[in-house]
Amino acid sequence: MTHSKINDRLQGDPRYISLIIRIGARFDELVKVIHDTCDLYAKEDPPAWGLGVRKADSEWMRHALLDMWYHEHQEGQSTIKHIGAVAASNELRQAFHRVNEQKAAFQDTMNSLKTLDNRPSERVYSPVKEILAKRHPMFQSYLKGATMARLNVKQTWRRVAVLDRPVGHAGFMWSTSSRAIRRLSVAEAYAMLERNGVDHAHIQVQMRQLASIPPGEVLAQVQELAPLMRCNVRFDTEREAELREIEGRAAEEADEILSDTAALNVAMPVILPPDEFGALPTLRTPSARPQSNRKPRQKRKDVKLEPEVFLPTIHVYRYKENVAKEKAGARKTG
Repeated sequence: MTHSKINDRLQGDPRYISLIIRIGARFDELVKVIHDTCDLYAKEDPPAWGLGVRKADSEWMRHALLDMWYHEHQEGQSTIKHIGAVAASNELRQAFHRVNEQKAAFQDTMNSLKTLDNRPSERVYSPVKEILAKRHPMFQSYLKGATMARLNVKQTWRRVAVLDRPVGHAGFMWSTSSRAIRRLSVAEAYAMLERNGVDHAHIQVQMRQLASIPPGEVLAQVQELAPLMRCNVRFDTEREAELREIEGRAAEEADEILSDTAALNVAMPVILPPDEFGALPTLRTPSARPQSNRKPRQKRKDVKLEPEVFLPTIHVYRYKENVAKEKAGARKTG
């Protein structure tokens, strides 16, 4: 979006102007809380581990929390991971909770734009990204000389996992071979193809294919997911009970049923209490990158989707049962 279009939009709707001001203020508050938290981190210098770094110090944490912009050659839906664990004091954990609160407030305010504009989210957010980059010149180092700021909203408002219960063990491991399947109507698939440009020959071919199937058929859009980092946590329930007794917590609170374990998908450092000696609890750390030499899984016999992609541009497949019904109907009429 050009500067003139942004200015026209700003001048044309007072609500938009007010919302842009609120978004800028929320972003400023988020950046300030991040710096305050990292300053406290530097002061405390807590025990910490970071994947692929020699020292997980305050500058490592500051870079992780301020990494809000697309890097050069980074794909649109991807996010950069900063994996680690920090044995943080109660005061420092509370500071990270405040970071999460500001992230949530910024996300809520950004999402308010959708009430004024029904375009896809990326187009709605586009002018705001440019404005925010100009408000904070320090982020220009992330832009690699780009003419338009490219704020990665997912990286901006993703939360930091903060655990306040004593942890006995935390194991980090890569999870691969994942995919997401979203059910689509024919109308939704048609609209997605349209957004890719109806003047392109390959889009026209796929639109004709789409028109050849029943309008009420349900389709499946398949997205191969990037490797995930999982953190499997085992809480130190004995120490937790001791702390409850020392702190004189109410009996009904002591009887609260809590799980002994937790499984987290993480892209940011995990913040947890130090152990009884003031150190990190025992960790199982992963390789720097997902292992690619694992044996491929055997093909499931009950896969419900056709093996061949139906609409390649938008990664849409047909369900086998629908294709089978179509073939059976064709044989009857034949």
